[in-house]
Amino acid sequence: MRTAGTESLPQIVERLWDAKSNRNRVALVSEQGYIVFSSRGRHRPVVVQAAGGRNLPDGVKLTPEQVGTLSKYGLRQRRASSDYQLEIARDQSDRLAPIIAVASSILTDVYGAALEEQSVRFRFDSVPDLDNSELEEAMNHLARQRDWAARTGLYMKMVRSQLICAVATEAGSAPQSSLDPYHAGSIGPFPTVAIFTSFEALDNYAAVGLPARVIAGMDLFPALVALKIGSVLINPKGGPRGELYNNELHIIVDGIKKLRGVH
Repeated sequence: MRTAGTESLPQIVERLWDAKSNRNRVALVSEQGYIVFSSRGRHRPVVVQAAGGRNLPDGVKLTPEQVGTLSKYGLRQRRASSDYQLEIARDQSDRLAPIIAVASSILTDVYGAALEEQSVRFRFDSVPDLDNSELEEAMNHLARQRDWAARTGLYMKMVRSQLICAVATEAGSAPQSSLDPYHAGSIGPFPTVAIFTSFEALDNYAAVGLPARVIAGMDLFPALVALKIGSVLINPKGGPRGELYNNELHIIVDGIKKLRGVH
């Protein structure tokens, strides 16, 4: 994700309407909160979201007055755990300018972020539109039918799928042969990483926009085992979601070895 140079926040946000790429995010961020403007392609609606629910810092809860400030600009929660959001269609683009104009003030008044603590970051990425519907159905099936057949069926689907792994470094910053996964937590001394079945699920987890790589499950799981990963979160904060522990990663890798004829 790049940091704004000479371009202003309104100039970068305006590019969302005509962007040919399909993962576009412009974020005004601080440690306390954020406001993100995003779109999924040319002439698609722009979604505005402000930090809320699970995405607020630990121990922080917005007051009714602060929620009222967000509501004044049309930003509302769909559920208590989610961000405050507003979708603006192309033919209603005049509704966007007033929010851009007060974005910095909102970060100050609602989230307590001083002006010098705020920065603009953006990305305009072209990413593949993955079809992981069968994998997601296998995850839902395991949630309903918790037996070994359902579990091993899910493992096989994951091995044969293209998965999105959140990484710590942007594409081009590290060799593609190496995997530098983003640490989403830990189990004891071992890191937890996050993988996703779609970019929508990734951006639901981290609205500002984490860098990520699309990797075949056949290649991903051996790399994670080699890195001594403690567990893998699947679609955290979204759905269907789950978690694979280290012993399960080893089971999956053993299965991959058999598929490859490696003993």
